[in-house]
Amino acid sequence: MTKTKFFLVLFVFLITTFFAKAWQYPLQEVSVPDVDCKFQPWSQHSSDCKTNLPVIENHDYQRYKDDMDYRLIYSVLWGATYRGGWDVGYGGHSGVDIATAQGTPLYSINDGTVEVASHLPGWGNTVVIRHDFEGGHIRSVYAHMHEINVNNGQQVSSGERIGTVGNTGTSRGNHVHFQIDINQDGQNPWYYSNCGGGSATIVNEGRCRDQLLANTVDPIRFLETNGASLKLPDTEEEREQIAKEEQERQEEDSISEDEIQTRETIMLSELELFLARYNFDTTSNIPGNTMDVGDEGSITLTAEHRGRPFNGSLPMSLEAEYDEDIISVSPRTLIAINDGQRDINIQAVSPGSTNLILKIRGKIIANYSIRVVDDDTTIEAENARIYNLQPNRVGGQNRGIFVAQDENRNNIIRTPYEGNITLTTNNNAKICSPEITSRSEVSKTNNFECGPDDLKDEISFSYFDTLEGLYLFKIVPTNNGSITIQAKKDGEEIGQSMPKNSQFPSDISNSQYQSDIRRGLTKQFFDNHSTNNFAPSFIIRERDAKNWIYKTFYPFAEERSGSAMGLSRLEFMELLNDMLGIKSNSENNFRDVSGEQAEYANILLDYGIHLDDYFPRYFQPDKQLTREEAAHILNTLRR
Repeated sequence: MTKTKFFLVLFVFLITTFFAKAWQYPLQEVSVPDVDCKFQPWSQHSSDCKTNLPVIENHDYQRYKDDMDYRLIYSVLWGATYRGGWDVGYGGHSGVDIATAQGTPLYSINDGTVEVASHLPGWGNTVVIRHDFEGGHIRSVYAHMHEINVNNGQQVSSGERIGTVGNTGTSRGNHVHFQIDINQDGQNPWYYSNCGGGSATIVNEGRCRDQLLANTVDPIRFLETNGASLKLPDTEEEREQIAKEEQERQEEDSISEDEIQTRETIMLSELELFLARYNFDTTSNIPGNTMDVGDEGSITLTAEHRGRPFNGSLPMSLEAEYDEDIISVSPRTLIAINDGQRDINIQAVSPGSTNLILKIRGKIIANYSIRVVDDDTTIEAENARIYNLQPNRVGGQNRGIFVAQDENRNNIIRTPYEGNITLTTNNNAKICSPEITSRSEVSKTNNFECGPDDLKDEISFSYFDTLEGLYLFKIVPTNNGSITIQAKKDGEEIGQSMPKNSQFPSDISNSQYQSDIRRGLTKQFFDNHSTNNFAPSFIIRERDAKNWIYKTFYPFAEERSGSAMGLSRLEFMELLNDMLGIKSNSENNFRDVSGEQAEYANILLDYGIHLDDYFPRYFQPDKQLTREEAAHILNTLRR
């Protein structure tokens, strides 16, 4: 070679080397590795949730192996196991997994040509870029992407955006699997062949490490040395020698699982923090969680923190466990929740019972007992649940619900059971039923009140007297003390309500007519003004007065409807005459009434009823009558 040619070649080499672009990392920024940031989409990140990608300087893994920020971001290193994450030299992971939020931008590590830009089995959305290197080629691989922003055959520049981080393919959480292939056989992304076992087995047991060392390189080491750590082999002997040297280097720099917190431990700790922060709840739209064969239903999963819905990827996938012969569930695996909720759809396949368990890595989020029935299904009612739904006040009427249960204490809904059920109350309450057997009648329970002839100590019914298995009834407290409702099936006890104390309204304690009020409430002649109060000094309304007269003198009085208008003393006495046909023939007279008015008013004098200090001289006919005065009049007349 002449001197001229030699210096020309040297000049070209120096110019090429000087102007060669440096290799760069595939990410510029990542999510701050905490539960407030990394599980939310990148598009929703504030500046506080973004940080520059921390660099493992000089690929010194020993230096950073105990730094949790690095461990959470660089979740699995090249040559490590999935289990350990940073136990380099002991596994067969073919790249490095870098964890960050869905949508984090990804960039080409240098100039190159896109060879793959598509969805691949296992790899998910994947981009492979061919780069010129030392007269040959290497390829950078970006897997599990959310979006791909380049096309096959496209020329890309160093640092050009090629897509975003995701969780597609066989993946556990948002991350990019970044890999550098040095094989020249066109199998890219490169992966093991003829190693036996699945992916997890190969990686965790470090099988076929000779293939790993011959076809890929440590991406972190490659980038930290700007490619100087790699020499492409020209022959098979050189390939084997390079692989041997890399194996020796890894053995020197290896980190055993005993030296680190394993990836599994870190992920479970992160999951605990996530579940402690976000409140998960589920609701079922399946009545009684019982379905006919062929029915479809759903369970809605919600997740929020202080009223703010969670929107993003879960730290680990939520899995559904169930008996596939009885129901089918979609999706069976859940990796993300949008706007705080996600529906899990269920279809009934064949008769039977199964537990549908929703869990994230062993942490149970919900457990539903689903029953599928057909026309021939009947169930033995061996237990029962009885609900007393409201505060117990004498003078009120509470809603009660009975539901039969099977041997496993699962509610029996929409499925017939054999035999008769008897509900029995103790001495402090009565019960009655509005006889609701269809959904269209449910609203009746809101306005239904037990009449004097409806009150019972016990009620008997069968499944066919219920609303698809629910028996709705009213509980009527009659005295101070504990109230319990017992359920028997064919004479054998199957359940009992939780004891609830019954009390008279506290606001009658200062009434001069307390004894009259208590007696009327006990007998269900009167009712309370509100749930907890009788309101003794309130004006008696026409509709209450008519109702009280009817119940006090049943069956001699007729049931009447009335308005919310308050009544005067004279109007109340006229109402008594109208409903009962009673009037006074006494010669006793008030000074302020005469004629027919006196016939109504003088009834009070006949029975020795005094409402205030003006009695017996003045009746005061226009004065409004209070509820306690009405109670005193009616109770005295009945006695």
